[in-house]
Amino acid sequence: MAETQTGKRVKYLQSDNGGEYKSDKLARFCAERGIQQRFTPPYTPQLNGVAERMNRTLVECARCMMEHAGLGKSYWGEAVMTAMFLRNRCPTRAIHQDKSPYQVWTMKKPILANLKVFGCHAYVQVPQDKRAKFDSKSSLCRFLGYAEHQKSYRFEEVSTGAIKISRDATFMEDKFDEGPRNYNDESSVVEFDDHDEDEEKEEGKTDDDMDSSDDDNEDTRSSKSNIKRHTRTQSLEKATVIPSPKRRTYRGPSLEHVSAAAMDFEAAYIVDSVGETPTTFKSAMESSDSGKWKEACDSEFDSL
Repeated sequence: MAETQTGKRVKYLQSDNGGEYKSDKLARFCAERGIQQRFTPPYTPQLNGVAERMNRTLVECARCMMEHAGLGKSYWGEAVMTAMFLRNRCPTRAIHQDKSPYQVWTMKKPILANLKVFGCHAYVQVPQDKRAKFDSKSSLCRFLGYAEHQKSYRFEEVSTGAIKISRDATFMEDKFDEGPRNYNDESSVVEFDDHDEDEEKEEGKTDDDMDSSDDDNEDTRSSKSNIKRHTRTQSLEKATVIPSPKRRTYRGPSLEHVSAAAMDFEAAYIVDSVGETPTTFKSAMESSDSGKWKEACDSEFDSL
């Protein structure tokens, strides 16, 4: 087939020392056509690395497809053939200009519109000659891959286990033996607290707004100091720690923004932790909490 499809003659056939390659029948076949057989040394699979690595790739692909479809190990042959069909139509860097093996072999671009999900359910049309007048026009089948030398699909009838080759089918690519698959699952959507928005609104206020708000709430500050201290402590932790994203990239605030917010909350926390509020800088420095007031002033200056 290689010679008739490409117009070139096969000169060498390299393989390991498997019994299927050292049979008398294959030796006669190669001798009649002038093909030289090459065998790797015993127990040296690394000398046949390309084939060994591709075997591993096909096995891994087949395992994933069977797990996804919920099919047993008895379907490994169909899964490997389907994996090979897909790999031959995938671009590879081993070929110039990242072409697929299929494109290099046939000089045609592969048609990908007919690809389906392995193991999904499908209703395959029953030919008119094989059904009575009131029989069902289709049968429920499993999709097992692609016909080798035909432009058709391979199916297994669910009720009888018979293999069918057909091109007339309605695929249900989200339904399998173990139940439907929801490909539009929204469980990965991340919901963030509104607390970040509240912080942005709080930072967007002017100094006059903050002063008027402080004057209005001065009478109730002592009764709610514990609640404010707890809230601001939580705000400080949330401002300094960027939340970890789940399955999507979340660009958190810049380091400058985080450090400024952290210092603002720290200064507010220190002010709240002091008892009576002094009215002047001199009275603050002469009070028993002068050290805390000095630390709050330094932190406020550094944030400017």
